[in-house]
Amino acid sequence: MNYVFISGPIRPNVDRVIEVIKNKRMQFEDSKIFFSTWKNNSDNLEIRNLVDYFIEEDEPTDEFIFNSIDSRTYQQTQHGSLEHWTLSFYKMFYGIKNIFSFIEKNNLKIPEKVIRTRSDLIISFDKNYLSEILNNSDSYFVYDRLNSGANFCDLFGISNFENMKKVWFYDDFKHLNDDLRCVWNIEELIKQRTHKNNLKISYFDKSKINDFYIFKNDFLQILE
Repeated sequence: MNYVFISGPIRPNVDRVIEVIKNKRMQFEDSKIFFSTWKNNSDNLEIRNLVDYFIEEDEPTDEFIFNSIDSRTYQQTQHGSLEHWTLSFYKMFYGIKNIFSFIEKNNLKIPEKVIRTRSDLIISFDKNYLSEILNNSDSYFVYDRLNSGANFCDLFGISNFENMKKVWFYDDFKHLNDDLRCVWNIEELIKQRTHKNNLKISYFDKSKINDFYIFKNDFLQILE
């Protein structure tokens, strides 16, 4: 059995999130799907009914996040107008932390693999190739957008539970503060955490990926 971790806001809308969930359900058949998002006034019953575990938390306020995270990446410092990225960084890791905490709190079974993805991301693999990935014992699989490893993609990943936790789980957000000030962007942060934990990185074979895009409000952002 595997776990699919979907985290993020309902973006760009409920219908698109439903497509993302169905995309993952179709590909990862022997999986439990977790969806971690923020409490709001919308009716999310249809989403709840499509996933195995629906986790809602109060969305951290901007004030709280800026009081908690005083570090900035090199990219933010260089450009000087990317303060809003700090909000996204915190919420991303916080949402994933909520899934790990939920699993521990409810004494859920540790899965063979974890598939981590955004709430607006569609990705489709060749079926035989996907089986090869899921049968790999210890690699952390990610997408390399430059075929070189220089642009380590943080949008989607597959690995075993322990590896995924080593990379994505921040129990102490002071640690996130320390990490942010030493990297160019989040992609570099994730890559550094894989190296620090001596994890084997494997890049997806792009020729075996049929679809890879993000839903935006009025267009599809094709990823390469």
